[in-house]
Parts: sequence; C-alpha cells; structure tokens
Amino acid sequence: MIVNSSIWLMKRDVDLVIIGNRMCSFRMQRKLTQKEVADLMHIDTKNYSRLECGRQNPTYKMLLKFCKAVKISIKKLMPK
Repeated sequence: MIVNSSIWLMKRDVDLVIIGNRMCSFRMQRKLTQKEVADLMHIDTKNYSRLECGRQNPTYKMLLKFCKAVKISIKKLMPK
C-alpha cells in the first residue's frame, strides 16, 4: 500500500512539473513576465512562481485563469 501511494505521489509531482514547464513555455512565448501573468490571474507573483516550478497544485480555476491570460485553450495546456 505504501509503495502504491509513493508511486502516485511521484507521478503527481512529475505532472505538476510538466504543467509548470508548459505554463512557463506559453508565458515566454507571449513575452510576459511572471508578474504580468500573476496580475492577469489576480494572484500573488510568489504563488504563480510556485505553479511554474511545480511546487503548488493548481486548481482548475487557476488553470483557466492562466489560459485566459496567455490566450490558449485548457486542452492545449494539459500534457497528452
């Protein structure tokens, strides 16, 4: 049981890093700073930085706000 939980946590952590990397990539493509995106999302810059680093689990609402800020669909953001 512990092994399965550990595997799930590792996969979840990897997924957070992948999503964070994709957020960074889309932000940079739009030539926006972390502060600019955070302001558009109405969150603190520190919280946005944690999202990009994969250290904070984003809510669906946060992901939608991000997508709106960088003008992409949620489908485009999520890894395949």
